[in-house]
Amino acid sequence: MADLFDRELDREVATFEANREGLLRDGAEGRYALVKGSEVIAVFDTEAEAQTAGCARFGQEPFLVRQVRMAPPPLTVFDVGI
Repeated sequence: MADLFDRELDREVATFEANREGLLRDGAEGRYALVKGSEVIAVFDTEAEAQTAGCARFGQEPFLVRQVRMAPPPLTVFDVGI
């Protein structure tokens, strides 16, 4: 199970990184991207809004929330108690 989680997390981090420059061009710097699989779902003003939206949409499934910044942001794993 951890292996699957690690692969999915790697995929979501790669998706975020592949889209980071575009998000910056679109004016999302400082906002929070919600990423699931190979898709940036939406961008939110606060981390709490992104986490709330992720939980509402994906329930107990893992997802990634990262702040859009010029430098890669630190990785924080959010566990909803699976």
